Amino acid sequence: MRRARATRHNEPYEPEDVTELIVEARKAFAWHLPEDRRNLTDLKDLLDRVRAQNDAIIALCGRVRDAARK
Repeated sequence: MRRARATRHNEPYEPEDVTELIVEARKAFAWHLPEDRRNLTDLKDLLDRVRAQNDAIIALCGRVRDAARK
């Protein structure tokens, strides 16, 4: 993904840069429950994926916050 950035500190970000950030955020939420919810291994794997996606969302929010400050 191309990083959203302005050419000068006071210039707004390009709409396509913001759109790319939104697409990346949507991908972070695109997970599905396993078909067999009773399987503890599947649930553990799901929890690991959710934790990883949560970390990705936190990182994305930080990048958006940093981009908004510039």
